Amino acid sequence: MAEQHDVIYNLEPLNKVLDHPGYPLARPIDAVHLLREVGSPRIKNLLDIYHTQMQQGNVIQFLREYAEMIRYIHVADVPGRREPGAGSGRN
Repeated sequence: MAEQHDVIYNLEPLNKVLDHPGYPLARPIDAVHLLREVGSPRIKNLLDIYHTQMQQGNVIQFLREYAEMIRYIHVADVPGRREPGAGSGRN
């Protein structure tokens, strides 16, 4: 369908450690394996730094290894899920 309609879909893994218990695609590496299996250049990974760090860690290494599979990046601090550098918001 993506090829027919000239669109690109973004698949976002969400952590089930804290925010999305039971979510079926929590680890970004699993999304990479799924995207490779599908084999379409029109389905990419939406990498959320917060969710990646919460679920599997090593965000920088993941970015280096799988940059070609990432189309979009969400940026937030860990653990606060706020603007980078804003801290956790806890006193």
